[in-house]
This record gives sequence, structure tokens and C-alpha cells, in this order.
Amino acid sequence: MPLAVGDTFLAPESGRATEHLWVVLAVSGADAIIVSITTQWPDSDSTCVLLPGDHPFVKHASVVYYEGARRVPSAAVEAALAAGATSFVFESRPRCSVPLLTRIRAGFLESPAVTQELKDVCRRLWSQD
Repeated sequence: MPLAVGDTFLAPESGRATEHLWVVLAVSGADAIIVSITTQWPDSDSTCVLLPGDHPFVKHASVVYYEGARRVPSAAVEAALAAGATSFVFESRPRCSVPLLTRIRAGFLESPAVTQELKDVCRRLWSQD
């Protein structure tokens, strides 16, 4: 099934064994732009804080890890999700609600941790929604 804006999935963060919830913010051609959700720590970027109830996966105060935002090949994520297991688990999770997706997107444009290039790509794609 093709990735869509608002989809979420469980996958590892940069080779770490701990899985994080990833959110699809934009899809363009063969690429998707994704961000992960991680536990909130005192030095976390608090541009977008999530609390239990914001998404079924969120069990404690968490933040969107904008610094780790990335552009990935949609087909690779789709294949990993279809396989269900590789060296790490890739597992679909419930979609983001529209209000949550709106908050995460607003924070994406606000956060100093996101590159200007990714912000520009997302602005262009979101204007086409």
C-alpha cells in the first residue's frame, strides 16, 4: 500500500535498536518526508510536545524529533512495512489525526532543527494538498 500523508509506522532511529514512531509529513513522487516521535528530555526540542491521547502510541510526554527529519525513498519504507520484519521491526500504526498532523507540520516549519531545504520542499508540497 502506498505511503500517504499522516501515516505512521514503528521503525528504528538511525540504526539504534529502539523503535520510534515515525510520521509521514509529505509524499512527492518516489520520496517521503518523515519525522520521528521520541521521549521528551530536558534538552529536547520542545517545538511540538505530544502527550498521551495525542496518538495511541504515545504513552508519556514525547516530542517530535525534528532534527532527525529525513527524505526517504517511499518504496523502501513500503517494502519494509509489507515484509513486517527485517533486522528491525517495521510496523504500521494508526494514522495521525488531522489536528495532530497540523501541529506537527506547524512545528516542522517553526523548529530551528529542520533544514531550510526540507522546509521549502514541504511548503511547496503542502500548498498542493
